[in-house]
Amino acid sequence: MQAALKRTDVAEVIRILRHSVPSLTQERIGCMTDLSQSTVSRIESGRSRLGQARSHDVLTALGAPLPTPHPPTAPVPAPPTPPARNHAHNDSERLHQAAQDPESVLSGLADTVDDLTLTTLEAQLSALAVAYVSQPLPGIVPRIIATRDAALAHHRTGARPRQAHHLIVISGTASLLLAHAAQNLGHTPAALNHLAIAERCATYADYPPLTAWIHGTRALFAEWEPDVGDAVHLAGHAIATATSTEERVRAHAIKARAAARRGDADTAHAALTALDHHRSTSTNTGPGELGQRFGGIFTFPRAKTAFYTGSTHLMLGDADTALELSQQAITDYTQGPTLQRSYGDHALAHIDRAAALLHLGDTDSVRADLLTLTRLPPELRIRQLGPAVHSLRGRLHQAPIRDADRIDLNELIIDFTRTQGPIPLGP
Repeated sequence: MQAALKRTDVAEVIRILRHSVPSLTQERIGCMTDLSQSTVSRIESGRSRLGQARSHDVLTALGAPLPTPHPPTAPVPAPPTPPARNHAHNDSERLHQAAQDPESVLSGLADTVDDLTLTTLEAQLSALAVAYVSQPLPGIVPRIIATRDAALAHHRTGARPRQAHHLIVISGTASLLLAHAAQNLGHTPAALNHLAIAERCATYADYPPLTAWIHGTRALFAEWEPDVGDAVHLAGHAIATATSTEERVRAHAIKARAAARRGDADTAHAALTALDHHRSTSTNTGPGELGQRFGGIFTFPRAKTAFYTGSTHLMLGDADTALELSQQAITDYTQGPTLQRSYGDHALAHIDRAAALLHLGDTDSVRADLLTLTRLPPELRIRQLGPAVHSLRGRLHQAPIRDADRIDLNELIIDFTRTQGPIPLGP
């Protein structure tokens, strides 16, 4: 890389960057450098060359540390210390003495991180946040840890304020991603520790979008693990600190489901009403700032909204609406972009649909959903599937169906629970 920068070889720098960061597309490079995708393609393939001045501009836009045209001017030496006098310690004398060693004065102002490093780290974390939604966890976790640790290591070596801010945001966001991973694998204490690290980073960097998502995540953890705290109260805190419509929708969805889970129908309905209000009145329902930067799990798309609200209606006893919304979630996850297919929520939506169908007496469709679950590979079975299947089994004993169907469906549930779940995280 350094040799390519020294030669101002834009094509080689782009090839190195795209090889190191697969998610760094030609379109994204074009946006960063004010070039079209086709121009970036021609440059990368060697079919087009830029002039020296334009090459310098492009590399600068990519964050490359280029040499300055002229060597920096050496500090002007301070005038010699005047001969000793009786008033040697007057202000003038002290000013001259303080200017003798400027390097010592500036020794704490380190500058070891360039924008190219920041761009690479952010692109790596963005790729991991997207992959997290649609790929098994064990292979991703070490890469998230490596990205977080790299950002912290760069921060420790010294960086300018703007770059230091970015490094802390990257570290905090990676820690939040690790918290989600730990919770999905059933390691609540580790999840809470990662969440605490993320919150400390968000506070240190004074970055409200990260703080808001952390609050929503803590409420989500509390919904599954009551010992974490009052999920409804924590969701209210997430609503109060939200910085975008999507964050508010997510927080209201968590609050509604948590309230329904504990039997508080009034609070659940109020949260659902507020959620619909935000979606219908906002002019910007797309991802918030954190979602725009990193994507993946830090977004709350329509499929996830349908899944959360469908679960809520199921717990409120509205099987028809629950069936409609769980079906919408399954359809969106099946037909939507591959990178937005949350395998965990997709499986949970099948359980919700099966529960709604069971209430309506459609045993053939329930059987189809359970067969889908039994085919789910062990590495795609998140921890939350256990309580959801247990709840489905409880509904099975109360459903208005024939005993023969009840026995058959129960056997399918047993087959599912016999298969080992996800691989645990290491210490």
